[in-house]
Amino acid sequence: MANIGNTDNINVGCNSGNVGSKNTFGIQGGVGPNASVGNTSGVTVTGSNAGNIGSGNTFDIKGGVGGCESVCHTATVKPCPKPGCTGSGHCCK
Repeated sequence: MANIGNTDNINVGCNSGNVGSKNTFGIQGGVGPNASVGNTSGVTVTGSNAGNIGSGNTFDIKGGVGGCESVCHTATVKPCPKPGCTGSGHCCK
């Protein structure tokens, strides 16, 4: 299984930047079945969150996804408080 550009199990105090965000993925030839591309999961922010989590990513996959159902997902994110972007603003081509 290919794991491309995933962000997993991140714990931060205060987030004012980008966690799994604003990345550009250019994949030529496609990905095979059960691939995982650009997913963000298991992020916990214990302080303030003025940043972005799993948002604003751009994907350009040429050749297809070959049964890959795990592209651009954001799951199990615990921002506290959450004024920033969480799992929004993706651009999947």
